[in-house]
Amino acid sequence: MKTRLILVLTFIMILATLTAVNQGQSQPVLDTPVAVAGAGRPWAQPTPASGRSAEVVIEISDLGAAVADVRQLAAQFGGQVLQSDRDTHGARLLLTLPVTQFEAAVARVHGLNGTVTHEALGAPLTLQDLALLQAQIDVLTTTDSKLRGFLAAAQTPEAVLKLETQLLVVQQELMAVRSALAQQQLIASTVTLEVTLQATAPATVQADSVSQTTGDPLEAVTFALMALVSLLAVGVALMFGRLAAQRGLAAR
Repeated sequence: MKTRLILVLTFIMILATLTAVNQGQSQPVLDTPVAVAGAGRPWAQPTPASGRSAEVVIEISDLGAAVADVRQLAAQFGGQVLQSDRDTHGARLLLTLPVTQFEAAVARVHGLNGTVTHEALGAPLTLQDLALLQAQIDVLTTTDSKLRGFLAAAQTPEAVLKLETQLLVVQQELMAVRSALAQQQLIASTVTLEVTLQATAPATVQADSVSQTTGDPLEAVTFALMALVSLLAVGVALMFGRLAAQRGLAAR
């Protein structure tokens, strides 16, 4: 009687354990959050702080390694990662780099372990724009010099007041144009490089196959418990069969 009770209790405990394990396997899947790359965060477009821009799209097999390579590339060429977005299908990184490193950086991106599927290069700031601003500065500087000469030779207060007013306007315009030239020179020295990394389909298949090969420890434990339950069920059946046979013999 005691042996039967122990077997029945053991059987019930194993069933309870098996149920708990199955719940533990399914719960992480239900609790896993779905991450949406860039949700609620607008992607930064190339700003006026970039005199030239480039876009490169690359299909890669190892997303993590490619993202690390692009970040290292930005640091190596004296730039920075302005913004980055990433999800399970790929990543997008926006870099700012010195314009002197433009060709080298693009060549380095082409050297990543992947296939370039799209490339677009923007035109740099033309020298004509800078020359136009410099010509305006030259004209204003000459005008400023002439007004100062006229002011020194002025004989009447009215002439002095008129020349001083004109000189003040020229100086304000000269300051504004010089500021614009400095800003344009800064713009011309910077490049924006947008790198889009797309994970290829074979990488996903390979990951699935690796997952199937390695297996889940919880799944192994589940199978082991199911095998033990089967053995216990056979043992209980044999025990009750033997008891039934003994009772039949006793009845005779």
